[in-house]
Amino acid sequence: MTEDAKKRRPNFTKEESLLLAELVASNKLVIEGKFGPGITSLKRQEAWQMITDTLNASLMHRRTKEEVEKKWKNLKSQSKKAFSNFRQQTIATGKHTYGYISLVIK
Repeated sequence: MTEDAKKRRPNFTKEESLLLAELVASNKLVIEGKFGPGITSLKRQEAWQMITDTLNASLMHRRTKEEVEKKWKNLKSQSKKAFSNFRQQTIATGKHTYGYISLVIK
Protein backbone atom coordinates (compact mmCIF):
# COMPACT_ATOMS: atom_id res chain seq x y z
CA MET A 1 0.00 0.00 0.00
CA THR A 2 1.40 3.37 -0.94
CA GLU A 3 1.41 6.46 1.21
CA ASP A 4 -1.00 8.18 -1.22
CA ALA A 5 -3.67 5.52 -0.68
CA LYS A 6 -6.61 6.57 1.44
CA LYS A 7 -6.71 4.91 4.86
CA ARG A 8 -9.96 3.22 5.87
CA ARG A 9 -12.05 5.05 8.47
CA PRO A 10 -13.46 3.23 11.53
CA ASN A 11 -17.03 1.97 11.34
CA PHE A 12 -19.83 3.98 12.91
CA THR A 13 -20.58 2.76 16.43
CA LYS A 14 -24.12 2.08 17.64
CA GLU A 15 -23.96 5.24 19.74
CA GLU A 16 -22.99 7.30 16.69
CA SER A 17 -25.80 5.77 14.63
CA LEU A 18 -28.38 6.41 17.35
CA LEU A 19 -27.21 9.99 17.83
CA LEU A 20 -27.33 10.49 14.06
CA ALA A 21 -30.92 9.20 13.96
CA GLU A 22 -31.93 11.55 16.81
CA LEU A 23 -30.28 14.57 15.17
CA VAL A 24 -31.88 13.85 11.79
CA ALA A 25 -35.28 13.40 13.47
CA SER A 26 -34.94 16.83 15.08
CA ASN A 27 -34.14 18.35 11.64
CA LYS A 28 -36.47 16.15 9.61
CA LEU A 29 -38.37 18.96 7.87
CA VAL A 30 -35.19 20.47 6.44
CA ILE A 31 -33.39 17.19 5.67
CA GLU A 32 -36.26 15.14 4.26
CA GLY A 33 -38.61 17.90 3.08
CA LYS A 34 -39.15 19.03 -0.48
CA PHE A 35 -37.28 22.05 -1.77
CA GLY A 36 -39.25 25.27 -1.78
CA PRO A 37 -39.19 28.82 -0.44
CA GLY A 38 -38.67 27.58 3.13
CA ILE A 39 -36.25 24.76 2.35
CA THR A 40 -33.29 25.60 0.20
CA SER A 41 -30.17 23.69 -0.72
CA LEU A 42 -28.17 26.03 1.52
CA LYS A 43 -30.40 25.34 4.53
CA ARG A 44 -30.10 21.61 3.93
CA GLN A 45 -26.30 21.85 3.73
CA GLU A 46 -26.24 23.93 6.92
CA ALA A 47 -28.41 21.34 8.70
CA TRP A 48 -26.06 18.52 7.67
CA GLN A 49 -23.06 20.56 8.79
CA MET A 50 -24.71 21.22 12.17
CA ILE A 51 -25.43 17.49 12.56
CA THR A 52 -21.84 16.65 11.63
CA ASP A 53 -20.45 19.21 14.09
CA THR A 54 -22.65 17.82 16.87
CA LEU A 55 -21.56 14.26 16.11
CA ASN A 56 -17.89 15.27 16.06
CA ALA A 57 -18.23 17.17 19.35
CA SER A 58 -19.97 14.27 21.07
CA LEU A 59 -17.91 11.29 19.95
CA MET A 60 -14.32 10.20 19.34
CA HIS A 61 -14.16 9.72 15.58
CA ARG A 62 -14.07 12.73 13.29
CA ARG A 63 -16.54 12.43 10.42
CA THR A 64 -17.03 14.52 7.32
CA LYS A 65 -20.39 15.86 6.23
CA GLU A 66 -20.35 13.48 3.26
CA GLU A 67 -19.69 10.46 5.50
CA VAL A 68 -22.56 11.42 7.80
CA GLU A 69 -24.97 11.91 4.88
CA LYS A 70 -23.97 8.55 3.36
CA LYS A 71 -24.43 6.78 6.69
CA TRP A 72 -27.92 8.25 7.02
CA LYS A 73 -28.86 7.11 3.50
CA ASN A 74 -27.54 3.62 4.29
CA LEU A 75 -29.49 3.47 7.57
CA LYS A 76 -32.68 4.52 5.78
CA SER A 77 -32.12 1.91 3.09
CA GLN A 78 -31.49 -0.86 5.64
CA SER A 79 -34.62 0.00 7.61
CA LYS A 80 -36.78 0.10 4.46
CA LYS A 81 -35.44 -3.30 3.44
CA ALA A 82 -36.10 -4.77 6.89
CA PHE A 83 -39.65 -3.38 6.89
CA SER A 84 -40.26 -4.72 3.39
CA ASN A 85 -39.11 -8.19 4.45
CA PHE A 86 -41.38 -8.00 7.50
CA ARG A 87 -44.36 -7.02 5.33
CA GLN A 88 -43.68 -9.86 2.90
CA GLN A 89 -43.62 -12.37 5.74
CA THR A 90 -46.83 -11.14 7.34
CA ILE A 91 -48.80 -10.82 4.10
CA ALA A 92 -47.72 -14.17 2.66
CA THR A 93 -50.59 -16.66 2.51
CA GLY A 94 -50.35 -20.02 4.16
CA LYS A 95 -47.28 -19.33 6.21
CA HIS A 96 -48.98 -17.73 9.23
CA THR A 97 -45.65 -16.55 10.51
CA TYR A 98 -45.92 -13.30 12.34
CA GLY A 99 -42.54 -11.96 13.24
CA TYR A 100 -41.42 -8.75 14.79
CA ILE A 101 -39.28 -6.15 13.13
CA SER A 102 -35.86 -6.13 14.67
CA LEU A 103 -33.93 -3.20 13.29
CA VAL A 104 -30.33 -3.62 14.13
CA ILE A 105 -28.29 -0.47 13.87
CA LYS A 106 -24.90 -1.48 12.64
